[in-house]
Amino acid sequence: MKHCLLVIGLFIWSHSGFLAQAQSQKIEDISKLSSKNVGVLQSDGEVSGYYLFNSLGKASKGMKTFRLTIFDPELNITSTAEFQEAKNLMLVEGISSDSHILVKFVDHMKYRSVMMIFDNVGQLISKIDHPWDQKKRRGPAVNIYGNRYEVYNLKQMHSVRGGFIHYMPWNKGVYHIDFIATENDNASWEYVNTEDRAGYQHLAFTEDLILNTLLKPAPKKDQAPDFYIQALDVQTGEERYRIHVDNTYRPQPIAVYDDSQDGVINVLGLYFDPDRKKIYSNSLGMFNYQINTEGEVLDKRYVPWASGLAQKLGMDKKGKTEGGFLYFHEIIPHADGSFLIVAEQFRRTADALGITFALINSNASVTKMVVEDLMIIELNPDFSLKNAHTIEKDPRSFDLHGHYAVASKSFGNVYAIAQDMDREGGFDYKFSQELNQDGLSVHYRSIEKGTNERYMGSVRYQNQEITLEKHTLEGWTLNIFPGTKDRVAVFHYVNKENILNIYLKKVSLGEMVGN
Repeated sequence: MKHCLLVIGLFIWSHSGFLAQAQSQKIEDISKLSSKNVGVLQSDGEVSGYYLFNSLGKASKGMKTFRLTIFDPELNITSTAEFQEAKNLMLVEGISSDSHILVKFVDHMKYRSVMMIFDNVGQLISKIDHPWDQKKRRGPAVNIYGNRYEVYNLKQMHSVRGGFIHYMPWNKGVYHIDFIATENDNASWEYVNTEDRAGYQHLAFTEDLILNTLLKPAPKKDQAPDFYIQALDVQTGEERYRIHVDNTYRPQPIAVYDDSQDGVINVLGLYFDPDRKKIYSNSLGMFNYQINTEGEVLDKRYVPWASGLAQKLGMDKKGKTEGGFLYFHEIIPHADGSFLIVAEQFRRTADALGITFALINSNASVTKMVVEDLMIIELNPDFSLKNAHTIEKDPRSFDLHGHYAVASKSFGNVYAIAQDMDREGGFDYKFSQELNQDGLSVHYRSIEKGTNERYMGSVRYQNQEITLEKHTLEGWTLNIFPGTKDRVAVFHYVNKENILNIYLKKVSLGEMVGN
């Protein structure tokens, strides 16, 4: 691949495994692990430990034993909790807050969802049994592949102040958003969208608001759908405001960065030609809406790729780089109004196996995504380019199952499909952390060109320069999480041996803020 931009900095290749002083754990007799089984615990922005949730196999008739294991920041096991539940429960995802862990299951035999809340020492606090409405055919969208069940829109739980937010897409356009309170002074609530065929996607959180992207189909087939930005109150679930995005173009909101000092919410996204056919095509450029806490639009700004931004980023006039489109992972605002964007290139290509499968299953996808290079882009307040770097890595394909095509049908373009793909861990990017002296560290996993060796890439961006380290990973890695000071935690699963290896890896990027 040709260089889109010059990557400067130091490349350090580490083949030595984890350092002698780093703590590690080896957990045996664990089967069927995935990234949803592990997570990081944080308190006031600092890493306070990690958790592992797994099945121990069959117990009494019709039951299965589960175990929750809690680790401290040095990977010492501080507590474990075991309990029995129905054998049909399928673990969907888990998430943690400062003081609690929420684990979600689906029981497709009894048509229900089960959510369990634990405290940070592994004690079960509450259990929520959520039956599905079978008569009205309203329940989580579930797809069947042979005898295997897949749940649409995974990673739809989020940690917010005082509890958890849970998104539940149901059939016929109905959408539930639940707030599950974990503090005694908060009340749980449920918001139900009853607008038929309206498409919902979570956008972002601010201190007091839940922001969603709402897409409403046009009344006529030859008209393009309308985008809205909806804000719900975190504490009550009431709709605070709903903004109809400008009809001049068809803007698609994709990210939010909040300037809490000024009380201004910046909604960033891509905009399209208003023609119905072209909204499913490439974007024309970037847009930024500035909204106050009352929902008033203070400023609208459209910056076409043709303005010069595309040329400097190696894009064509439709926003496509040599490595594909850009998916925004993080937006980090600066005090002067400029901001950093951590993005990853992706593109869509034909999938031969998917084309074959589509002949027998109409929901099958005939395309797959290819994940390419990582980019760090710094923009001035007026959206002009201040600095940009490309971190090259080996292309990696990600198969699109049938539910991606279905779940993103209402939004209908490659960016919406990429959002679903991100929920499933389809990108290489893992997390970012601020460093002292206004620096930023970015961590990802990839495969080395030519050798097929898996590695963790750690990037420091400081003073408009890039430093890159590569650390060898021992096989398939479930996930990579922040650690204390200058370390990261690596969860490596040996599938054939049913062993989970956890270790801390030291990186030389400088001490991370808040750890």
